[in-house]
Amino acid sequence: MCPDCPHTVWLHAHHLTLYCQGGLSVPSGMVLLCSRCHRNVHRGTLRILGTPDTGLDWRDARGLPLGQADPGTRQRSLRLAARLVAEAVGSG
Repeated sequence: MCPDCPHTVWLHAHHLTLYCQGGLSVPSGMVLLCSRCHRNVHRGTLRILGTPDTGLDWRDARGLPLGQADPGTRQRSLRLAARLVAEAVGSG
């Protein structure tokens, strides 16, 4: 989840590498974002570098850091992404 974002429910699972470019629907290849942050990523005003496993580097449109997600946030994001993926696979 994006640093400083207050939203913790109704999150979107975002592929760090776009699905159409070979991004996998696995927790290590995804991050959870609220609809506003998700929209900003696709508009290019929010950039995410790294992976949940190695650490996420959040940048604004100018390339300036927003902050680093702490390990607890990464673990929560991984657990939520894994659950969303499992639910999507189970319903398909």
